[in-house]
Amino acid sequence: MATTCGGPDRFEIVEEGEAVVGEESTSSTEERREKDIFGPRKRKQLSTSTMQKTEWRVKYECTKDEPAAAEKAPADEAAPADETGGATEGQTEGRRVHELIIRF
Repeated sequence: MATTCGGPDRFEIVEEGEAVVGEESTSSTEERREKDIFGPRKRKQLSTSTMQKTEWRVKYECTKDEPAAAEKAPADEAAPADETGGATEGQTEGRRVHELIIRF
């Protein structure tokens, strides 16, 4: 993330969590011979286990260099505010979100 964004403090984690990407099943059969009052007998036991395959996903966004951006804009010129009063929370237009996937 630091390599992509240009430094260790130049990114913001937007979302992270575990995601199920599949299942892995294993089964085994055990056969035993037993002797009871009626004679020898075969007994089979089948066992199956299923595990979910998961991976950890981290979505992050490179942050802009705030001090450098402030130095470039003249002090008397303010950035134009949008209709919501400058808030852009929830808007993804113009944002580039990266995803890092860690498989176990």
